[in-house]
Amino acid sequence: MVDLKTGAILAAVYLVPFLILMPPDSTNSPGAVFLWFLYPVVAGILLLVTAIVAWKSST
Repeated sequence: MVDLKTGAILAAVYLVPFLILMPPDSTNSPGAVFLWFLYPVVAGILLLVTAIVAWKSST
């Protein structure tokens, strides 16, 4: 069974790297801008999938 503490640790593992990343200096590098905006989307999807799997396995 997954508890709240484990969920908080998973959230930190996914979101702390994004908080450490600095936004790109300019829009001259579209790849950097794309990755900077893509990371929280992917992290959110992974968090959602993890939460659904944990919820389904606990019931």
